[in-house]
Amino acid sequence: MTFQEFKASVEQWAQDRGIYEHSTALAQCLKAVSELGELADHAIKGDRDAIKDDIGDIAVCLVNVAKMKGLTVVMEDPGENVMPEDLQECVAVMADVIGRIASGLATYNPKEYASGQFEGAFYALQDLAERAGFTFEECYTHAWNEIKDRKGRMIPGGAFVKAGEAMNKNTSGPAFPVPLNPGESYQGHGPYDGMSLRDYFAAKAMQSIVSKMSRTQYDYIGAEPVASDAYAFADAMLKEREK
Repeated sequence: MTFQEFKASVEQWAQDRGIYEHSTALAQCLKAVSELGELADHAIKGDRDAIKDDIGDIAVCLVNVAKMKGLTVVMEDPGENVMPEDLQECVAVMADVIGRIASGLATYNPKEYASGQFEGAFYALQDLAERAGFTFEECYTHAWNEIKDRKGRMIPGGAFVKAGEAMNKNTSGPAFPVPLNPGESYQGHGPYDGMSLRDYFAAKAMQSIVSKMSRTQYDYIGAEPVASDAYAFADAMLKEREK
């Protein structure tokens, strides 16, 4: 699998699952940061199989960031590996590379990125893979094979809900499901679960709680107790509903 094939496949996969619609470039970059944290842990432990997973997962995240920034990334002959020989030092360099990208995506320090800057990040990841004893192709192909059959869709707010999953066992399932036959659509959407019934009940309770509070009360109490009370009402509703 060439890098361009991997990139095109990930982009289509992400598009089909609503990631570009409901996520942001910064959120996807922070997922790369999260995966990098796992890579650091596995590098310290010397867990080579997990390192292979982590490198591929970071590549998936960076493909999404580049796509959401409208950048075209093409990897050609990278030349000599410039990464340190020590794997943990390689991870430290990678942390700097991805950290700079994430910082540039933040609103306090926005930067316009050229395709070459993202290509540099992929080359750094390729060199890191080589230091770990893999080819970059092995890592990103493994990542693609792991995600390609993963069903589900990202919903507003950025949560990824697996197909057929009722959010979690405590949500009582979707509030407004839209089941459709293959090939059908509703207002431009395919099948999706929407918000959970628990979230719907909590939203209704929160609206009532907030409407009865003065601004002074709200400033004193804060949002977290209100949200906690709202979900307490929602859980009580679900419990009563089971009787």
